[in-house]
Amino acid sequence: MPPATPIKIPVLGVSDGTPRIEQPGLVTVPDGLRNVVPEDAGSGIARLATRAGLASEFSGALGLGPVQAIGSIARASGISGTNVVNVSTDTEGESRPAGSFRGQAVVLATDGSVRNVINDTRGTGFAVAAPPSGFGGWGGFYNAVDPDDASVVFSATIARDTAASNQDIVVIGITRYSLTTNAATHQTYALDTDTAYAAGSYPAMPGTGQRDLFPNRIRAYGAYLFVAVNKYVYCFRKDTLAYIERWSVPWAEEVQDVVPITAPNGEDFLLVLSTGNFTETGPVVADSGGGVTERFGEFSRCNILKARINYTSLADHTPVTTGVLTHLYMPQGLASGDDGYENHVTFRFSEWSIQRPRGCLAYSMAAEVLSDGTIAVYAARTNQGFGYDGNQADQKPDGLAPYITCCRAVLTRAFEVGAPVTMDVENPVRYGFSSAVGGWERDSGQSLRRAFTHNAATYQNDIPALSGGTRNPHSADNEPSVWAVAVDSANRRVFFAGRRPSLSGSGANLYCFDADNGDLLWVLDTKGIIEQNALAVDPTTGNVILGMARTAGWEMPDGTLSSAKAEALTVDGATGLVLRAFDLTDSINFNGLITASTTDIGVYAVDVTSGGEIVLSLNPCRYDT
Repeated sequence: MPPATPIKIPVLGVSDGTPRIEQPGLVTVPDGLRNVVPEDAGSGIARLATRAGLASEFSGALGLGPVQAIGSIARASGISGTNVVNVSTDTEGESRPAGSFRGQAVVLATDGSVRNVINDTRGTGFAVAAPPSGFGGWGGFYNAVDPDDASVVFSATIARDTAASNQDIVVIGITRYSLTTNAATHQTYALDTDTAYAAGSYPAMPGTGQRDLFPNRIRAYGAYLFVAVNKYVYCFRKDTLAYIERWSVPWAEEVQDVVPITAPNGEDFLLVLSTGNFTETGPVVADSGGGVTERFGEFSRCNILKARINYTSLADHTPVTTGVLTHLYMPQGLASGDDGYENHVTFRFSEWSIQRPRGCLAYSMAAEVLSDGTIAVYAARTNQGFGYDGNQADQKPDGLAPYITCCRAVLTRAFEVGAPVTMDVENPVRYGFSSAVGGWERDSGQSLRRAFTHNAATYQNDIPALSGGTRNPHSADNEPSVWAVAVDSANRRVFFAGRRPSLSGSGANLYCFDADNGDLLWVLDTKGIIEQNALAVDPTTGNVILGMARTAGWEMPDGTLSSAKAEALTVDGATGLVLRAFDLTDSINFNGLITASTTDIGVYAVDVTSGGEIVLSLNPCRYDT
């Protein structure tokens, strides 16, 4: 037997960094620590029966200088017991000091370490139990990457800045952020006014009637940054965040998503997904019945609109100073004289779905333009809602029609020269949900059946319920089955995500479909609710990045359930295997007020740069201690 040799642990830590990074000091690879355990102090005896968490091994390093991404390796290498200490490498590959951070968003390097922290300090928080100055806005919630520049990301926070505003309303703070300099390059606000924000002061706004702004999506494309909120799309210059205008979306109750595409002819377009307006006059019948008053127009008018993105020079993508978007027609499924006809020139789910004339509520959308010219959209939607006349038997959500929560619509014909204003839904041409044109409609297989009563009748559906005249899908147990979607065009996969199908039990909440035929390929139960904007595909790997309510119990690669909590996962796009978790530890304060036991702590938006770096927007505004 060889003589006993003391087991030496590394001085600075463990790293799974790629060879491009010169590892500082005595650092070992993850495999080198699989069987390493600490010595009992002063005894020289290594305890082989148990293995303490790595965090205790390096506790002396915290705050004392550089350490190498300790928190990034727990899930990637299979080593257990680590705590995230929020350290990373910068663009030069050097270690950054450990310690706590405050901010509304983080950027993860390709090795999973925290590369950048985005902290918008302009907001002073809500009037009720407001956080101290410097914590930024209410929460992160939203982000976007620049598809033309992987070193630029955008972050949007919800804020209430009573020091500068003449009203106590919620506004949106927008930041353009450089990953190279690790600093904001430009900042502005989105306000409920058509007047641009001037640096240092708000414009004069009406004394009444101002609305709180809670955006649903921000996207960068071409020369512009688009912000979807309320019934509008706000348009800013992408390079300077200079406000250009806000565009009022016709037939919209709320703009849920915007997706830019470049059509085969080279022009840029913005697809706008909206739940329908219920107050406009038309064939939509007002509901004056008893019980919970449903708003039929929300369902029957839910639509996808096509808008051309304008430039002074299309070749150079030179931005315009006004008139960013132009609404162009799409073929309708109803013609003048048909029951329920409105001259809306959009794509309405109620006119093209197998459930027609019943509509739905749609919350997220992904789009692709294929090499053969096919233009397709994927929508995360609720099951059937009401039609334009809720008194008719075929316009009530009776549950007899097939359940649909995930769908693919082909819109190619709408972008071709000579597209008709109306089209026969029974004989579509490169348009609609029909399998004959390449579309499909599916249920996730386990969608939520939530009971609700309307006019003494009980229905089963996953539509978020109305409460006090408001339909809030973010409320606990009010979420739809799926409300996030992302497409991987290269590998022909599309992913839908949301909540578990039961209000009390288990079940999957991430679904992978074959993008072309709608076959269900695999499912995953992440245990935590996946938010509306918190799903993206890493273009460098095909893996899925998802954000969720902070939770434990997700399945690890070896099939066991994780007891550690996490608010973001990297999932193998081909197999559904969890590859990595992002964990901000339990030492989290919500503006210094509540703890991690609160269920709505989590990641609310996810995006990925062209280089595979992940942007996560956090809720609430985080300050780790």
